Amino acid sequence: MASGYTNRGKMRMLEIVFTGLYKGGAVPTQFFVGLCTDADTPSVTTNVLSDLTEITAGNGYIAGGVDLQVGLVDFQATVEDDVDDQGEQETTDDAVQWTAAGGPVPSAGDPARWGVLLGPNAVAADREVFGWIDLGGEVSTTVGLTITINGIRIDATEPV
Repeated sequence: MASGYTNRGKMRMLEIVFTGLYKGGAVPTQFFVGLCTDADTPSVTTNVLSDLTEITAGNGYIAGGVDLQVGLVDFQATVEDDVDDQGEQETTDDAVQWTAAGGPVPSAGDPARWGVLLGPNAVAADREVFGWIDLGGEVSTTVGLTITINGIRIDATEPV
């Protein structure tokens, strides 16, 4: 599965760590994970959610995705991995999920192909894309069933 980080996401992570700011203001207390169709493929040059095609909202999926609270509720402890020479941050196993209620998810249109990690913004389409997760194929669900993305992992590795 091909997953990765956008240049915008890399810049924002460095900005948060080294300046203590996010877009010139306070560091976010939440991030989001949204679902997008295969109409557009995320890449390092993807900047905002509107650069992609989000699945249709409804029946348990809210436009702009599910929110993740910064801290140990939705994120596990940060790990230093000296075997693979990287630092890791991972979401908790139940942090990212959508349960279909009243109809399927997505409510209409194409199924999900990509999960996208998003920065905060009141306008969902303007949320900056930090990275993407390949779901390994088209994903949808019916009433009562849940789409779950377990353990989204962010790795910081040394360039080769």
